[in-house]
Amino acid sequence: MARQLRRLQDDEEEGRVLRGAAFKRKIHELYDYRCAIAGLRVQTSRAASLIDACHIVPWADSYNDTITNGIALCPSMHHAFDRRSATLRTT
Repeated sequence: MARQLRRLQDDEEEGRVLRGAAFKRKIHELYDYRCAIAGLRVQTSRAASLIDACHIVPWADSYNDTITNGIALCPSMHHAFDRRSATLRTT
């Protein structure tokens, strides 16, 4: 029983990682690796992006990993967006 439970937990975690990677890839492609607010586009020679794929409605609230719930933001805009969202949820 414990072995089956652990296997289910491992499968669930792997699914989350795969969903997260697909979400990130699709959002980056959709926004051309560019921040939707600042317009900043930074990509390294290894095709790594310095732009974050963000959930508009937080994942913890919506469990929504569709691209319609995503936006590409640079780290400072992501931080500001998350702070504003948290403020709105608590008021």
